[in-house]
Amino acid sequence: MHDNIFVLGEAMNNHHELIQKIEMYLIANIHKECRVKEMGIYFKIDPANLDKLYRRATGMTIKQSHDKMKNELLHELLMSNGLKGYEIADKLGFEKEDTFYPWVKRMNGMGVRELREKLANEIKEIQQ
Repeated sequence: MHDNIFVLGEAMNNHHELIQKIEMYLIANIHKECRVKEMGIYFKIDPANLDKLYRRATGMTIKQSHDKMKNELLHELLMSNGLKGYEIADKLGFEKEDTFYPWVKRMNGMGVRELREKLANEIKEIQQ
């Protein structure tokens, strides 16, 4: 019985390590689209199982997590410099602007210009 507990604990530790590796992979590849199929090949795990395991551990799919990371970077880029929308799209790995702008609207409920203004106003309020 004790051996089973050890094996279970080891498996849980391996899953935790895998989740950390997936997140590091997503961060390292923030500038491009990450496909679960390609990640499955990279991690040598069936893509469906990889996504299921990740979702169980985090409550999000790999795509949702990657989108969240990209959105956080979007906010940083909008606040930190005067990059144009197409320049930010390029930094986030969007090959076409026509996929970037709808993505921003879907993720934030507003377009790039409105989001930039909202973030700037939030910073002003904090500084007061």
